[in-house]
Amino acid sequence: MNDILIAAGFKPPVDRDANRALHQDLLDDLNKEITKRGWPAADFVRYSRSSDWVAIEIEPRDSGALTLDRLAEFREERRRERESQPEQGSLC
Repeated sequence: MNDILIAAGFKPPVDRDANRALHQDLLDDLNKEITKRGWPAADFVRYSRSSDWVAIEIEPRDSGALTLDRLAEFREERRRERESQPEQGSLC
C-alpha cells in the first residue's frame, strides 16, 4: 500500500483548541503508521472535511513531517491552487 487515509466520522469540534487536539490525534495516528511501515517520511495528499467527518490522506516521501503547521500549509497551498484555476462553467 502506497498511501494511507485516516478519517474521523463524527462532527469536528467548533472550539479551536478542541479542533486542533482532534487533528493532532489524527496526525499522531498517521505518524505511528508511518513508523510501523518503515517509511522515511510522508506528506499530505488530500484533506477533506464536512460537517460530519474529517479525512486526511498521506503518501510516502523522502523527507518532511506531518505536523499541524504542515497541514495548515498544505491546506493553504490547495486553496491557492483552487483560486488560480479558471472558473468552470455549468452545462445545466
